[in-house]
Order: sequence, then structure tokens, then C-alpha cells
Amino acid sequence: STSTTTAEVNNSNSNPPQPPLQQQQQQSHNISTAQEVARLLILNSLQRHKILDMDLRLIAKNLIPMWATTTWKDKSSMLRQLLEWLQSPHSRPDLPMDARATLFIIKKKAHTAASTKLRYASTLRSLAEALGMDATPVLNKYQKALSALSASSPIKHATPFTPQQLEFLISKSLETSVPLAMSIYLACKTASRWADIESLTKEKIIFNHHQNNQLQENEVVILWGAGLKTSRFKPFKATGYTVVREVNHPQMMKMLKDHLKSMKAGAKLCPKSTHQMYKWLKSFKETANLSCHSFKVTQLSRMAELAVEGQLDPRLIPLVGKHQDKQLHHFPDSTIRYITKKVALAKMLGTQNATMLL
Repeated sequence: STSTTTAEVNNSNSNPPQPPLQQQQQQSHNISTAQEVARLLILNSLQRHKILDMDLRLIAKNLIPMWATTTWKDKSSMLRQLLEWLQSPHSRPDLPMDARATLFIIKKKAHTAASTKLRYASTLRSLAEALGMDATPVLNKYQKALSALSASSPIKHATPFTPQQLEFLISKSLETSVPLAMSIYLACKTASRWADIESLTKEKIIFNHHQNNQLQENEVVILWGAGLKTSRFKPFKATGYTVVREVNHPQMMKMLKDHLKSMKAGAKLCPKSTHQMYKWLKSFKETANLSCHSFKVTQLSRMAELAVEGQLDPRLIPLVGKHQDKQLHHFPDSTIRYITKKVALAKMLGTQNATMLL
């Protein structure tokens, strides 16, 4: 019930203080089913409820890799919004939780696009256990309806950047942060989401051409690994290897390699999260129309133009864009897993023939 969920989330305000061991025993006594355990584990990980049982807290800690950090934050935010709305008299306490969650999206997110509502429906379905729902028949049907609406709605892409805007961003970032300038540079050269760049550490970039005779002075190899949205559970994919080759701006490649040499082991390259980067782009009138997705949108469109002009094999576009599905005949995961020479593997895939043109 709603009252149970809300009370458990706010139990620290309603129950009298007890000794830690007594609290732990009392909470353990109240857990009677596997579903209740799963619900408490998710609520704990979403920081909406603190588990007192030390063994269950240990399990909860080991569940964290299930979702990316940003995913946990998104789910926690949506759960918080729903729980706040459920406390209002307009939330229809007489209806099942499944219907109330659907009503929350329809009423509180009425001003948003169908794709946004669809994301809320999908996320709340994934939180069914945390909300005490054994099944979600109403949310399931609502999600199907939203999918149909989204399919017929025009796609709203991020605004592409102009050469002048890119020059401004590189110049402005170099005034205060070389790592930020290098992050922007790689986002453009690799047609990446900002979250992809945010995941890069020093160890994920092979840059020392003196130690690898297959790597040229104007190249680095990026090993995306499990840092991509599409490879979190499958790191051995052809889309996980990008060769960045620089032809027209050698000073940028030199600056990148010099910075990588100065980085400490395990250090992250990118100094800004997606949210911070979005705010930074909006802080200048010259780039206020851009978003973090502008880098990927611009460069994928540019590669399509290059393919039409005969300068680029179109089969490289999904590889550089880090897209893969069953229709694309990339190398199987097992083959990639066995090849230990990562520079040779990356160059065999051929993405350098695309990045040199970006």
C-alpha cells in the first residue's frame, strides 16, 4: 500500500530510537518474503530507505554495479517525485499502485513529450519491486500506447554545432582547462555521447607510439570497454575500439598525448559530468543552442555526407558511432576476446579511416 511505502521511506521520523541490534532484529523480523527483501535492497540503493541488517546491506552494496551511477540517480529522482505525489490527496489512494503510478505520469508530466513519458513509464516499471508492485498491467499498456505515440512523433535532434562554435569551445576551454579541451576534441573525433567521454581514464587510451610500432605518432587507440551505454554487460564488441587519427590539426594530437603522459594512473580525462557540461555550454551565448548530444549528432551526419561523397565506407559509421545490432556483421565477441594485440585489432576494424576525416 502507499501508506506502507511512504512510512518505510520516512521511518526514521516516526519510530522511537532503539539500540542498533534491537533495530536490526526488528527489521529482519518484518522481512517475510523474497519480494520484500528485493524491495528493501532497491530502496536502500536508491537512498530512500536505510537497511539496518548488516548482511542485507552487504548484499545491497554488491548490487550497485547492476546499473550505472547516472541510472541510479535518474531512478532515485523519479522515485522521489512519485513518492512526494503519492502523499497528496489527488493521487487516488483507493487505486492500486500500478494505476497510481500511471496517473502520476499522465498528470504530473502532462507538459512533457511522449518520449519523456515513455522513459518515466519504463523506469517506474523497473522499480516495481521497490514500490511493492507484484505486476504492472496498467503501466504495461500505458507504455505500449506511449511507444505508438513516440513512433509517430517527429524526432527532435540536438542542434548540430558549426565549425565556428567548435573553434569557440576549444579556445574557451583552453583558457582554463586543458582536460576539458581534450574531452571536447575526443567527443568530436569519435562522435561520442558526453557520458562516453566521461568514462575515459588514462588506461583506456593507448597513446605511446614509441612502445607500439603499429601505432603512428598521429594516432591514439581508445578502448571503451564497459564504459559505453551499449557495452555495459558486453565489453568485447567491435564498437569498443576506436582509432583516433589526426591529419589536419597535429597540435591537438600532441597536446592530447602530452596531457595523457602527465596524468596519474587511474585518473579520469574528463573534468565535467554531462550535467555540468550542459550548463557550461548554456553559459555562453555563442553555444547556448547546443547540448551534450550535439557532438554525436553533428559528426554522424558529417560521416553520412562523406560516405555520399565517396570518401568513407558507410559501414564504418555505426562502428565510430558505437552502434551495433544483429543486422551489422561486425566481428563476434569471442573473436575480439581472444585477440590480445589491441592496437592491431582496433586498426584492423578501420575506424581511423573515418576519424581522420572528422
